[in-house]
Amino acid sequence: NDRAIYSDVLESYKKFAFGEKTIIYCVSVKHAQKVAETFNLAGIEAVWLCGGTPPVEREMTMQQFRDGKVKVLCNVGIISEGVSIDDVTCCMLLRPTESIALGIQQMMRCMRYLPGKTAKIIDCVGNYTRIGLPDDDREWSLDKKQTKRMQLDDTGNLTIRVCPECFMTFKTADRCPFCGAKYPLHPRELKAKEEIELKRISSEEMQRVAEAIKRQRQEVGMARTVDDLWKIARERGYAPGWVFKMAQVKGIR
Repeated sequence: NDRAIYSDVLESYKKFAFGEKTIIYCVSVKHAQKVAETFNLAGIEAVWLCGGTPPVEREMTMQQFRDGKVKVLCNVGIISEGVSIDDVTCCMLLRPTESIALGIQQMMRCMRYLPGKTAKIIDCVGNYTRIGLPDDDREWSLDKKQTKRMQLDDTGNLTIRVCPECFMTFKTADRCPFCGAKYPLHPRELKAKEEIELKRISSEEMQRVAEAIKRQRQEVGMARTVDDLWKIARERGYAPGWVFKMAQVKGIR
């Protein structure tokens, strides 16, 4: 009831979707009851449903929600698919999941089309970090296992960012596409970029070392006399024994 929730559910509803028809996805029956109770105590009429709700009561509750007599519907695993209520404008995600199918089904309940409608997804448990956004391009396959979603791209940027000003979620950009606020890099991004830069520098340094060794070997390979070997030894600070050994290897007298 506490640990999985990263934001104040009631305050988030008041700030982003107050008075709008909203479906809330909870993790357990107790959780759904508590969330509905919290809304009701704040003067916002809310109801809850679960798999154990008697069919007659469930149908009556759903009809109240459809008719707009109740604005907030809390549920546990029964409004993820097969329910189409066009004027639902908001979904609140209080249930963490790594299932792409389940996550999209839940998010899409508020995305039924109506002219002029704006769908709102209030993600209180960070599902977007695990399954992405509902309009992401996805490659589906029956041949290979779904790879885990990368939270950072190759440049060290978070693939999805949250605006610190308006709290909207968006694909990586320097500025929020909703309010225009400049996005300050997250500490994880700063660390990742630093590591990427260090790897780049290390890679370039290794390349320089490899090229230097190659040039040195080529110089030795081109030596034709003992004097040539002595010259190389003096330039590199080699001991006299190196000259005699290389002369023997190359067959130079």
